[in-house]
Amino acid sequence: MSATVKIEEEVRVWSEKYHPDIQDVYIAPIPPEREEFIKKVQTAFVNKMVSLAFVNDELIFDFAIFEMIQGRNLRITASSSQYYIKTLTNNQVPEGFRRFLAKTRPIALDHERNLSAQIIRKSILEVSQGRKPIIEYIDMRTDPRLHPKLRRLITKTMRYAVGIPLFMRRQPIGMLWGIRRKALNEAQKREVWQQLYSLQEGIEIILSEEMDSERDAHFARRKIDKIDTFARLETLIYTRYPGQTIPVKSQLSFSYRYNTRFRQDTSYIVPTSHGFSISLKRFLPEKLNGREMTILMIPGFFCNRSLMDRLAREMALRFGYRVYTLDMRGRSKFTLPKAGLSRNLWSVDDYIWEDFPTALRWIKENYPHERVVVIGHSMGGMIPQFYASSYEDCRRLCQREDLPEPEGLIAAIVAITSPSYIHLKFNNSWLEWFAGALRDLSHNSLLDPAFKLFSLGLESAVGTIDLNSFFNFLHKISQTIRNLSFDVGKLPTIKDFIGYPQITPPEWYFFMEDVFCEESIRVIMQFLSSMNEQGAFYSLDRKLNYTLAQERLRIPLLSVIGTLDTLAPPHTVMHTQNLARSPKNKVLEFEQGHLGIITHLPTVRQIAQAAHEWLADV
Repeated sequence: MSATVKIEEEVRVWSEKYHPDIQDVYIAPIPPEREEFIKKVQTAFVNKMVSLAFVNDELIFDFAIFEMIQGRNLRITASSSQYYIKTLTNNQVPEGFRRFLAKTRPIALDHERNLSAQIIRKSILEVSQGRKPIIEYIDMRTDPRLHPKLRRLITKTMRYAVGIPLFMRRQPIGMLWGIRRKALNEAQKREVWQQLYSLQEGIEIILSEEMDSERDAHFARRKIDKIDTFARLETLIYTRYPGQTIPVKSQLSFSYRYNTRFRQDTSYIVPTSHGFSISLKRFLPEKLNGREMTILMIPGFFCNRSLMDRLAREMALRFGYRVYTLDMRGRSKFTLPKAGLSRNLWSVDDYIWEDFPTALRWIKENYPHERVVVIGHSMGGMIPQFYASSYEDCRRLCQREDLPEPEGLIAAIVAITSPSYIHLKFNNSWLEWFAGALRDLSHNSLLDPAFKLFSLGLESAVGTIDLNSFFNFLHKISQTIRNLSFDVGKLPTIKDFIGYPQITPPEWYFFMEDVFCEESIRVIMQFLSSMNEQGAFYSLDRKLNYTLAQERLRIPLLSVIGTLDTLAPPHTVMHTQNLARSPKNKVLEFEQGHLGIITHLPTVRQIAQAAHEWLADV
């Protein structure tokens, strides 16, 4: 035994021998400004808890509660469930949870029957020694340590609970509990323990970061929802990147799901045009597969790069590619100009001719000997196709000599539910009527000037539309959130917008809170006008017919079709395959809808496997 190891062992034995009694450990109250911030963020703790799943994708917990330290008491201040997940619309609480919270009463930290306080005290000692907090597993029906006030709140489906204290800057803030009706076996316990430690550590890092910066509660909730609980953080370091003021957050982790180490870098901010920027997140596996291909993933209409995370992890950690996911302009606060009239105005053309080539150039500069594989969902798959097929037209019409040549740089395109033109197919009579009305209006030459004037006025007055706010508006006019989200008869339903038969309420929360984002009015109007172009998608100035130009697409194309897709019906995706000219083109079909195809994990795994095999021949 070395001298250093011997000294460390002696220190450990000495400190354990002279530890204070558990009852004597002091639980400090939370400072007021920190408590106020936690109150705004705590919904993410419980919603993330009920979103946790085993490796086989089975959800772990039915309910979750958070007990917050308030002065010298602990009190349940947030709760959630799989089937009645709390929304964040103006921080409103569904009536069922409001009644539940109203029944709760604060329990003194010093009360001998306060089980959570005892766990927190033990955890304070563990954390002070550089170890992890205590995780407690209890049978809620029989455990004598459970406080009578809590026992009165237990329902028949609340049988087993797993709890872990949450810390912020090494000080406890409360106790997070996950509750389920079935007991956990030993293998399940080990899996849950791993995920809870990853969750606890991630929450502590995020809360500390946000308290030191803008204290943006919404941004903090989004980051908590994105914590990868299937990975154990081993090293966190902030690195400098030339030209950007904010550091790149580099996390070195071990993935339980894929049994490998990897590095995740968030975010590289690259300027593009008119004060806008793009933001890139990197997934770097421990071992690259040697194919000399870097993957660039682009989300679609109204979505940010979080939508691509599941596929990114598959391609990086299972198949060994270096993967970047892209946030285009407007997708995050880092991609917008500080101020100005154009802050909220951009078009699909800006994505194609400004943001996408900026990402290509950046990857080429960093990896000069590699080619780029572009994987895009919906509009994210349209962008590389339109860029490559209209490249010569754009250089000629727009006098753009600065654009990277696509065929020398892009090895292949994987387009997932990416239409060649817009032709929505609705199973909902209300939406069908609305789409028909738009077609009739746009084909009326007398109303065309009025339509353009309306579009211009909408740009000036609104700038962008937030899809999250749109769904929240729908929620407000419905009597029950759950009924609206899943089935409301004549109004737009989750099936129309998501097309995901297996979707769970936690995943719906993931879309609402983290994936859906703002979109420019110009982009929206460009898509709406394309609905009426009879099989064509034009540039905003109508100089380029992107759809027609696809007959010049020679880059190998893998088209992934959702047979249940109503937003990009199969015939609109196949139209590109019928025009494109590469002999290596291929089509895959899955019984999924527009967003379900990129979210349903078994489908995502099949897409990743097929793409990996197809790229071997490209």
